[in-house]
Amino acid sequence: PDGIVATYFDPGGERANIVDAVVCANVVRLALRLGRLRDVRATARYLRQLVSAADYLGGSRYYPSPDCLLYALSLGEPFAELRTAVASRIGSTDHVLDLAQRVLAARRLGVTNELDRERLVARRLPDGSWPAEGWFCYGRSRQWFGSSALSTAFAIAALGQ
Repeated sequence: PDGIVATYFDPGGERANIVDAVVCANVVRLALRLGRLRDVRATARYLRQLVSAADYLGGSRYYPSPDCLLYALSLGEPFAELRTAVASRIGSTDHVLDLAQRVLAARRLGVTNELDRERLVARRLPDGSWPAEGWFCYGRSRQWFGSSALSTAFAIAALGQ
C-alpha cells in the first residue's frame, strides 16, 4: 500500500509486507535499466531516506552488513548522500566482504578508498583465496550463507582495475 516493493510476492501470507532494503535496491536498479524507474519511485525514495537518515547502519533483514546496501545502491543511480555514506564507512570493519563491497562502491562513486583496499590485500590467504564469510542470512533462523569462493570473487573484483 505504501508503494515500497516487498521482498516476497505473498499477499496475505506469512511473508506479506516484508521489506529488505538490499532487495529493494536491486529492484530499483533493474527498473532503472528497463526505463521503468517511475514504477518504483516510492521504493527509490525509501532507500534515499534510509541512507540520508543513516538508518541503514543496522543492516537489513537478510543482509546484516550495511555495506551490502551501499554496494547495491552504488550499482544504480548515484546520489550525494550515498557518496557520503560510503566514505563514512571506510575502515569501519575488517570483514572481507565488507572491505570488498566498500572498495567496489567507492570506485563506482569516485570516492578514494585505499585503506580498505590495503586491508583487503592483507586478508588474502597463502593459497591466494580469501576466507569464507557470511554474506546473507535467513530472516528468522539467521542461518548464514557464504563461501570462500564468494569472498574471493568479491575481493578479486575489488582489487581489479
